Amino acid sequence: MKDVWTQALQNYYELAPSKLSPAMLQRLLDADLADETRGQKRQEHVLGLVARNHTLTAPGISDLIDRQTIRVLPSPICAAFSKPPNTIVVGDGLIDLLTACGYWSALVGALPKSADEVYPLEKHPKIPLSDALAVYTYALLYRYHEHGEPLPDFRALAHQFPNPNLDTQVRDAIAGAVMYILLHELGHLALGHHEGNDVSLPFDPPALIGEALTLYQQRELEADLWAMEAIRPDLRKIHTAWINMGLSFHFQRGALLSEASESHPLYVNRLAFAHACTDEQLRAAGDMDAHLIRMASAHENIERNNEKRAAQGSLPFLSSLTREEILDQIESLATLIPLDVSPVLASEIPTWHTCFEGSE
Repeated sequence: MKDVWTQALQNYYELAPSKLSPAMLQRLLDADLADETRGQKRQEHVLGLVARNHTLTAPGISDLIDRQTIRVLPSPICAAFSKPPNTIVVGDGLIDLLTACGYWSALVGALPKSADEVYPLEKHPKIPLSDALAVYTYALLYRYHEHGEPLPDFRALAHQFPNPNLDTQVRDAIAGAVMYILLHELGHLALGHHEGNDVSLPFDPPALIGEALTLYQQRELEADLWAMEAIRPDLRKIHTAWINMGLSFHFQRGALLSEASESHPLYVNRLAFAHACTDEQLRAAGDMDAHLIRMASAHENIERNNEKRAAQGSLPFLSSLTREEILDQIESLATLIPLDVSPVLASEIPTWHTCFEGSE
């Protein structure tokens, strides 16, 4: 049985080596097989329930989802992909990341307005306290993504910003992000991308940051569009919220590392495409929402900074920090609000599927 587990992980590593470091592979190989198998079956069951009980999909999509085999790869794998004819695979770690992002986003919105008016970083005098705190928070999530280090439990902040609907709001956000991921992967299968089918986009994708799209990147946008059209027509604008949530961590990672990918468009451009698909007036005017423009500007600023660091032989800012340095920065920034973050940093967030327990 252990040989089957080992072979499955090694096959995954060979398929997607950029998504799983050798150290991470070894950690998974050393995991207790029985515990991992029990957890995996439970999470596949919950993920299937989230997909099949969702009420916002267009007619016929629920039946299509029912015909898929949904598999969950063990944490901390942060990836999702599809395999013909009818298998969708989601990394447990990806949904755990979404859960952490969901709680952080919900709570950071409750910070006092003074957090946007304080500029604590000498080297970056234009970055307000709230943004600086977000950068270091995502750096902590990056350490999980790359090294499997503990995820912070942002729910521990909830008592400082009482909100009786917090868990419900975050659970709904996670469900939406999961549906975006599943529908996107289902789109790859439905559009025949694995068979090499051509791509047909209804308009030229807007590019807030210039990039010449490869065939693989165009397929990602086409799968996004298919996912959007799989939602009830009267509710398609909600797709932009789902895709915002689903890509939230990856946008921050891509921006802070200023990484380009041969297989996926820049995430800010992907979000711009989603907005353009749902708003014909916006597309006709060639305009974009102020939030997206700010995101693109931040990406370009960080890219210039990382280019300077590379010229000096330094790593990009995000990957140069140790966990201890990140924690020190978060604690020192939080005292300016003031915000007690010690409970967050002292505990690890429970796995995502606990958010859905009791709602089955």
